[in-house]
Amino acid sequence: MKITIISDAPAAPLYTPRIRFLNRVLLESGHEVTWFTERFEEIPSDLRPDNLVEIDYYKSGSRLMKGLKSFIFDDKNRFFEREILKSAEKTDLVICSTFLTFGLRAAKALARRDNARLHVDLRDIVEQHPKNILSHPIYNLPVISGKYRHDNIRKRNDVLMVADTVSVVSKYHRELMRKINGNTYTVYNGYDETIFKSGGRKARNGRFNMVYLGKWYGNDVQDVNPLFTALQELHDIDMRLTFYTAISVHEGLRKIIKEYCIEDLVEVRGYVPNSEVPGILRQADIAIVLTSPNNKGDLFTKFFEALGCRVPVLCTPSDNGELSELITATNAGKALTGPAEIRQFIRGMYDGCQTAEPHGEEFSRQVQTARWMEIMGIR
Repeated sequence: MKITIISDAPAAPLYTPRIRFLNRVLLESGHEVTWFTERFEEIPSDLRPDNLVEIDYYKSGSRLMKGLKSFIFDDKNRFFEREILKSAEKTDLVICSTFLTFGLRAAKALARRDNARLHVDLRDIVEQHPKNILSHPIYNLPVISGKYRHDNIRKRNDVLMVADTVSVVSKYHRELMRKINGNTYTVYNGYDETIFKSGGRKARNGRFNMVYLGKWYGNDVQDVNPLFTALQELHDIDMRLTFYTAISVHEGLRKIIKEYCIEDLVEVRGYVPNSEVPGILRQADIAIVLTSPNNKGDLFTKFFEALGCRVPVLCTPSDNGELSELITATNAGKALTGPAEIRQFIRGMYDGCQTAEPHGEEFSRQVQTARWMEIMGIR
């Protein structure tokens, strides 16, 4: 089968592991696959597939002016539609994996041109957060904020209505998107069982280590206050919480850490290469997952990766939704909001009087991708 994938750039910090894994499986299964994406940040050589075609929208001209044209006239999506239609060979299936709307216009046009099946994979949707957290801060300004959300929803729904199948990452996303396309299915992000596995995890020796891996989007989406309040009364424990996150948020995080007077317990570091993440998780005593009750349907990949490594998870504050339900169902740890109960959980794990035995083989990316291919009709 000839398959065309269109997605946002598989670059830092996310690297789109979901679509990278699918691309690899499709190639190994003998399909002809071309993957179109945006030229954005540098992609590490070990994460760059040979079939990747990068299109550079910002190679010339002012980025500010191009951003403005895209906001008003959808110029970036129109550009990608033209470029992909010029260079893409005839295809049998178009897969567009996106957060918000990028690539959807081009995917719809290509599927129409070739009378091909169209599958849309929504990794994030506008409705999951109260603000436009995933986009540039300018899109939270008055007037612009409402227009941006409205335009993204309208453009996305126009494509969803003609898609043959749709995949999303949580039950909340599924129930919402099924109102637009009845053929919407949940495919969890999961973890690669060949990489994230428990075999190499070491028993604790000395300091008690907690880790947070991934981007921190700020307290509106990932509220650190309950956790930091709990840590204020844990100075007697020989422990360390390490954030591995974007340099751009270090200053903000360190300011909050200083306000809570927990500098001796918390440190902030930059991103690490993907290859180092499994080792960091296996050395951890607790993996921190930060969220907020304001979020709807956020199932962070780092939760699944911790699950694969069988590392106990502390999710805080509890989303009171599917994430906390999955943590309970997989015996992965706790989803907690109150500082006292957070403190009790950490002390219990430290003293060894509380344990977690995570299990969740059905959430491996191998299992989830097989289901995904079945949904798309790929043999």
